[in-house]
Amino acid sequence: PTTQLPSQLPTRWARETPGAIESGVIYTVLAGIQDFINHWQQEFPDTKIALTGGDSEVLLKYLQTQFPETAVQFIIDPHLIFRGIGNWELGLS
Repeated sequence: PTTQLPSQLPTRWARETPGAIESGVIYTVLAGIQDFINHWQQEFPDTKIALTGGDSEVLLKYLQTQFPETAVQFIIDPHLIFRGIGNWELGLS
């Protein structure tokens, strides 16, 4: 099944099963993103990090709440992958 991400970051300690599942999934994903970013920045300190895709704006809001020092570094472009595919098709680098 699919579902929309809530517009606001849910409470971490939910008191019912559906809310606890939602909270657990979202906070686990955010921790994974933060861990990936930390490792990426250690390996490639002079690069930028982009958030793309349809949920990028919601994820940015979540990350701004949980990890504000990291969130200010993002390039946000929900259509970046499509620009890249278009450039590739045109033979542009």
